[in-house]
Amino acid sequence: MKIITICGSMKYKKQMMEVAQLQALEGNCIFTPIYQTIKDITPNSVQLELLKQEHLKKIELSDTIIVINKDNYIGEFTKIELEHAKKLGKEIIYYTDLIDIKQIKRIIKYEKLFNEISLNINDDIDDKVKLLERYYKSKNWKKDFEDEEKGLIPNIISKGILSEDGIYNLLDNYYNKE
Repeated sequence: MKIITICGSMKYKKQMMEVAQLQALEGNCIFTPIYQTIKDITPNSVQLELLKQEHLKKIELSDTIIVINKDNYIGEFTKIELEHAKKLGKEIIYYTDLIDIKQIKRIIKYEKLFNEISLNINDDIDDKVKLLERYYKSKNWKKDFEDEEKGLIPNIISKGILSEDGIYNLLDNYYNKE
């Protein structure tokens, strides 16, 4: 489990929340900015400074930061966050360097399926195996596998599904069970 702080402009709140959810589902502990949810409250300058300091403290507690730099935009405070993380020697991952979010979601989906089948090899799992086998024979798996071989899939997600021997052996055990 990694402790990850999400950083970036609040105009990319949706992307921050998506990345936070995906990372949390992978078992990571996620710190996010405080999103304004109460419309009638506007933080004053002192409160804004406290929020900034609070977010910098989250970075100090983290192993990694993920910078939501959609459209390569990095705002002024995000630059401060980046410098703070660099000074502390934190791992920095940029949103634009993450493989497209659909690919990450796909890998997570099939990783979960792979693990479910692995744990329940004797249960009634025919439909799950067929789904996993279709993925294994698809262009998507080949692309995911190649991207993993190139080191393009972030290490912050589980990806046993991209082990050629792992999925082959699982399918072989399923079809050759007695």
